[in-house]
Amino acid sequence: MLSQSVFKGVSLKHPLIAAGLQRLNLIDRLVHPVSGRRHLPPMSIRVRSNGLRYQFGGQRFDRLGGVIARELIERAGLTHGSKVLEIGCGCGRFAFALAPVLGDGGYIGVDIDRPSVEAAKRNRFLNDKSFEFYSLDVHNAEYNPEGEIEAAHYRFDFSDESFDVVFLVSVFTHMLPDNVSNYISEIGRILKPGGVVMFTTFVMDAGTTFGENNFVYGSGPYRSSHKDMHEICVGYYMHFFDAELAKSGLQRIADPVYSDKGRAVEGARTDFGQDLVFARKPPRTET
Repeated sequence: MLSQSVFKGVSLKHPLIAAGLQRLNLIDRLVHPVSGRRHLPPMSIRVRSNGLRYQFGGQRFDRLGGVIARELIERAGLTHGSKVLEIGCGCGRFAFALAPVLGDGGYIGVDIDRPSVEAAKRNRFLNDKSFEFYSLDVHNAEYNPEGEIEAAHYRFDFSDESFDVVFLVSVFTHMLPDNVSNYISEIGRILKPGGVVMFTTFVMDAGTTFGENNFVYGSGPYRSSHKDMHEICVGYYMHFFDAELAKSGLQRIADPVYSDKGRAVEGARTDFGQDLVFARKPPRTET
């Protein structure tokens, strides 16, 4: 969300904020054994991709991980034997939630935030599952301004038809249309026939006010709640996603699953703070 993004992109670089988070790490670590969350990364790492609010002790981190894990199981058909790719994995919030479900080596996570990826690589709990994590050298004005490769031209280093499930949480909410278009094309390439992609977004068709955010900037298929740097918080109209999915050989499974953020819309609901979209790559036809 907007406030989380500002904290990540600006405040976390302030020496006083960074020093304060290091001190909070010590207290946060004392809470983990009591709460059963001793395996989670330190608070100073969790906040990099999850915001400062409600992160102490890891309860919200843990709970929202469980929400997305259930959605993937129930709506994307994720099972013990699935091969899963998460684009925008951060420090592993959803990897932790999926660990009890997936078989060893069933998960790969990639992200442009190197400190988060390095923390996930070092985590003993995730290592025991043989989960893999990789940094991407992709440019993003907010999250990775020093990245070398534009997202609109990036090719993921995975073979065609490698994954049963691909998912992205709060990734397209920080990307502009050309970049999203390329990512969807790449997802169509690396999904197996019959595979499913899930991504979160802010669906502008349901209204341009979403909680505290008013999406009044931008044009064409997207709107942003931030005047000077649109990538801080981006929402899209569904016609854009439908067209890009179709070009990439993917078909939306159903209507979006809406987050309840004060919008009077009918349809399926999620406890997650953004709307969810699911699409499938059609199974290969036997000849």
